[in-house]
Amino acid sequence: MASPPTAPRRCGPCQACCTAYPIEGLLEESPRWVPCHHRKAQGCSVYPRRPDGCATFRCAWLDGWGSEGQRPDLLGLLVEFLPARPRIGLGERAIATELAPQAAARGDAREALRTLHAAGRAVYLVPYRARGFETLGRPWPAPG
Repeated sequence: MASPPTAPRRCGPCQACCTAYPIEGLLEESPRWVPCHHRKAQGCSVYPRRPDGCATFRCAWLDGWGSEGQRPDLLGLLVEFLPARPRIGLGERAIATELAPQAAARGDAREALRTLHAAGRAVYLVPYRARGFETLGRPWPAPG
């Protein structure tokens, strides 16, 4: 017997992308690491007419990756999958952006990164408030 379809995930109280990412259409107003000025305690104040960059952004969690407890604001990492680009030699990648200092070092986040890497994806970690990223090499994380 087939399993019933699962309900699509919703952001709920998570507003991680409203701070961690510069959103197209708001770049001048909301650079990376600066909370968007439309972000309020109850959510986005312009949600019905939000910019296209906000309306089209989907983190990996919204698309079904991870458990309910791995929602970005709970995990401390905002994960985004980028498709393979074989013409330029890139496989499928995962970008994991820390939402707090050292979030990737926590046990649950560390295990999530290990799982992403074990699935064969290149994993790039964007440390909290950094301008660049770290490539998580094989094996990652290092034993010990």
